[in-house]
Amino acid sequence: MVREIVKYPESCLTRKSAPVVEFNDDLQKLVQDMQDTIASVKWGRCMGLAAPQIGRNLRVMIVLGEVMVNPILLRLGNKITVQQEGCYSLKEGKFDYYVPRSSMIKISWQDVNGAAQIRKFHRAEAHVVQHELDHLDGHLIGTAKQLAESAKVKEVA
Repeated sequence: MVREIVKYPESCLTRKSAPVVEFNDDLQKLVQDMQDTIASVKWGRCMGLAAPQIGRNLRVMIVLGEVMVNPILLRLGNKITVQQEGCYSLKEGKFDYYVPRSSMIKISWQDVNGAAQIRKFHRAEAHVVQHELDHLDGHLIGTAKQLAESAKVKEVA
C-alpha cells in the first residue's frame, strides 16, 4: 500500500528508530508499503526510503532496491566528498543541499528474513546509504542536527 511520505517537522523524523526484533508478516507488510511508496514517487529519482519517512520508527531502509533491516555502520572511509542531495521529507523539489559524507562505508544489516549481510558502498551509493542511515537516527539534511553530524564525519576522517 502506498503511504504518504511524512514531512519535516513531524516528530517521527527526528527520533531515533528502534531495532526490528521480529521478522514476521508485519515486517513484510512494512517493506511492501515502502516499496509501493518508492514506486509511486512522481518527481525525481527515489534512490532510498527509510521507515520513519512513512511514519514508522523502525530500523528499516531501502537503498537502490536493497532492503536493509537493522543496518549498522561498521566503517567510514577517510576520503570525504560533497554531493548534492535532496529529501522527500522536505519541501518538494528541494534538492539544493550539498552534504559532506564519507565516500566509502561498510555496513552490516539483516535481510527481511533475518539473514546477515555485509557490504562496502562507494561514491554516490555511499552517500545514499548514509542519508538513509541518518533518517534512522533522526537526522535530516539541512537541519542543524545533521550539519553537526556531518562535521563529526569530517573530524573522524
